[in-house]
Amino acid sequence: MQQNQGSTRSNSSNSKQRIPGKLKIDDNVVQKITGLAAVQTDGVLSMSGGPMEGLKEALGRKSLRKGISTEVGEKQAAIDLNIVIEYDKNIPEVYRNVTNNVTAAIEKMTGLEVVELNLYVDDIDTADEGKLGDRSQNQLESGNTTPRVQ
Repeated sequence: MQQNQGSTRSNSSNSKQRIPGKLKIDDNVVQKITGLAAVQTDGVLSMSGGPMEGLKEALGRKSLRKGISTEVGEKQAAIDLNIVIEYDKNIPEVYRNVTNNVTAAIEKMTGLEVVELNLYVDDIDTADEGKLGDRSQNQLESGNTTPRVQ
């Protein structure tokens, strides 16, 4: 007589049981995804993060989160980006493309719904880094320290 031995593997219906726990995605993760998606958008030269970020970069610490602030909840995210746009690009078009790229990347990787995305254009420049330069740098080079208008 042959005995029918039961399987020691768990039943497939058992593997569909919900395991208690919670998924929390840190703001830093959403900021990095945002930064990567934004700089891959045509017309975006870099993120702009203000004087403290400039100091960090001068010390050799580049950050993918530079110029990005986020609010991340359990299901949604809101994002503010500060960017430098390439000269001669249509800014409203760059905004639409950044919004589409960032939203798609965040939703694909995290499942979060992007409910708000604010884009702040802090500067424009050419693809040849620094070619246009900084206004204060140009004044120093020309030796013109007196204001033209009052």
